[in-house]
Amino acid sequence: MLGSFIYEKKAYNYAFIKINETSYTFKISTIDPTAKGVSDIDETKESDTTSPKDDPPEYQFSEFSKDIFKAMFVEQMGKVMKETDRGTLEDKSLEVFFSIQAKIDFKDDEPVTAYLILRRDNIRSYLRSNGSVYYQGRLSGLTAGHQISKVDIEIADGAIKNIKAHLIKPYNAQASSESPTQFLEFKNQYPISISGKFDPEKLADVNLYCYNCNGEKGLVRYIKLSELLIYDIVLENDKEDYSPANSRYIIIPTTPIIELKKEKRSKILNIAAFTDFAGLDQEQPNGLIQIEAIRKINLNTKYRLLFGRRNEGILSKVDLKRVDPKIRNDNGYRKNTKESVYDLYMRDTTKEKRDDVSKDMDNSGAGRQKIGTFIIRNPKFRSPYLNLFGSIEPRLLFSKLEENNRFVDSASVIDKQIDPIQLYQYQLASLGLKLDIIKFSFPQLKLNWNVLNVGAYWFRTRIATSTDSVKETSVPLNSSYLQFTSSFSFNPDSRWAVTLGCNYIRPEIWNKEYKLSSKEGLIQPFFDAYMKTGEDSRLFFRFRWTHERLNNSNNFTQIQMGYSLMLFAK
Repeated sequence: MLGSFIYEKKAYNYAFIKINETSYTFKISTIDPTAKGVSDIDETKESDTTSPKDDPPEYQFSEFSKDIFKAMFVEQMGKVMKETDRGTLEDKSLEVFFSIQAKIDFKDDEPVTAYLILRRDNIRSYLRSNGSVYYQGRLSGLTAGHQISKVDIEIADGAIKNIKAHLIKPYNAQASSESPTQFLEFKNQYPISISGKFDPEKLADVNLYCYNCNGEKGLVRYIKLSELLIYDIVLENDKEDYSPANSRYIIIPTTPIIELKKEKRSKILNIAAFTDFAGLDQEQPNGLIQIEAIRKINLNTKYRLLFGRRNEGILSKVDLKRVDPKIRNDNGYRKNTKESVYDLYMRDTTKEKRDDVSKDMDNSGAGRQKIGTFIIRNPKFRSPYLNLFGSIEPRLLFSKLEENNRFVDSASVIDKQIDPIQLYQYQLASLGLKLDIIKFSFPQLKLNWNVLNVGAYWFRTRIATSTDSVKETSVPLNSSYLQFTSSFSFNPDSRWAVTLGCNYIRPEIWNKEYKLSSKEGLIQPFFDAYMKTGEDSRLFFRFRWTHERLNNSNNFTQIQMGYSLMLFAK
């Protein structure tokens, strides 16, 4: 268990480990407050927010009790951290003790699935391109050092949906630091998967970009996510999905460790109760009271840019010392283009290594003009992204809880042939799941296109005479249907959203003595909208118009309004 606390305006980290019921360890470390970001950072000068200042020893004890923990905490802070005020240390020890105890007590209902750790308090950014003819400031260099101000993270559906890193502009170590409000913002292009066992290693493949950096059009810089954050998963028996609950976090250098927890057990199942208003003006309402239970399960949380991505930058191929930008000349004339030419100067090395580097450069996305000179193309900002087989959604529906309109009238069943519209409309209950096949997201438009969802459902219907409502004399029919869906969802605000789409439904009767009167299937345009009324509840509206594929005069309408909530939410 990792955590942090503030004492006497200083930030401290701790690591608490329960080895078994009679063995515990506790270790305190602190952040070096003298570390500063500089314009050119060497690895040896970088400040690691997770490493101890003086490498204090690890304290081991056999019982996790208030008195034992207090004595151990005071001793460790006094001897190793040079803190001597025993009274305030004892108060702080109790605060930390009860914090750890609360985490242990709530572990079963809301277990920790991973820790997100700020790797250091400063970081290096790399030049992606400089399309500005005039800007030759410090940010036009191949590398620049920055002090980290904060990292803002939004997690949704097993991925880091959005991440923003605020980095302070580079400055000289000898000069006074610039204002923290003078920051550069680096962000991701698409969601980053964190649900799998090996997703932490894949953070090395992800870059965060600063487009039109510092307000300079065409200036693009990036940082490597693996140099910014550590994603440390927590192992647990019978668990293959490390997805945290949907939430938002902020990490700063003084509190560099945050816990990512699984969804509370009380929020695992979503229950919706609703009614169908389309039947209120009829003699027999259709599904006056209906109940639905849904659970969304993440499958593949990997995303990719919809239109592909360009080479991430020449610095992934070569270790460079300095660069001289030039204006590209075409036929002897100075011409502003979308390409910038740089003379690259490698660090002192052997001829064999230089030859290997040049070969790698030729195979990279940078085009070489002559020895030591390369072209870096200005990237186009691409925001749309896609996801394949993202999730499945099991669904249980009880659609006829009142006594009205519960059966298919046997008078309408001729020669054992049932109208597919009636078979679908009069279903009593259904159970199945929906699989998201492919989804396109357009963040700039606040729009998601679920290109294809496929659902498979079992449902039950009964046939009886219009005057006979006794279950023992009715005929039960077990059936199934496949559902193919394409829809657009508009999500401008976390408090409300709308969805417009269409279903193609293909039912099939399992009872051999009955057949469908038509094999064409059903078409179902739909419109959904919801408004959040609380953290775990929402009011929703649904419209459905279902008709035969080649006969839209044979149809029925559903206008539903209901309320959904987490059944066991406290």
